[in-house]
Amino acid sequence: MSKISLIYNKKPAAGIALLKALVLPRKGFDADVGLPDIQARWHGARAEPASLQSYFSTLDIQPLGHLPIAFPHVMAGTMHMHILSHQSFPIRLLGALHLKNRIVQHRPIACDETVDIDAKLGDFRLVEKGVEFDLDTVVSVDGNPAWEETSIYFVRGRFGGDQNPAAEKSFE
Repeated sequence: MSKISLIYNKKPAAGIALLKALVLPRKGFDADVGLPDIQARWHGARAEPASLQSYFSTLDIQPLGHLPIAFPHVMAGTMHMHILSHQSFPIRLLGALHLKNRIVQHRPIACDETVDIDAKLGDFRLVEKGVEFDLDTVVSVDGNPAWEETSIYFVRGRFGGDQNPAAEKSFE
């Protein structure tokens, strides 16, 4: 499969991605084919002050001089939706379950700092009751990774994991 690159110079809109996720037909996941190579980039990103203030207010936490550890996930959220709703992505999102995030913060990111956000589909694992797949994201400042995340999703189905489950487990 050829690489698909989604390039953004501003925060991507969520509406069209949500609509595509609901209405586009999907081929279904095939373990022999795997997942397409879909990547997204938003270089020159900045936290929107109103969104950040809403985050602080919703979680009832005091504003900091840096982004809360999970806020880069919020910033990348619409990029994630565009990857998962792309016509080449074979899995229907309705019924998919977000299992967990693994986040590594290499250094705090200032609230007004300009960052580059890169996200891509990662590995998949056949499990007894379906398939798990990863969505990997890196937030960089001046070319240096400041924050990394792997979001793990699960889709129920018969993909061969009951006979041939992956040796690697996302939960241990």
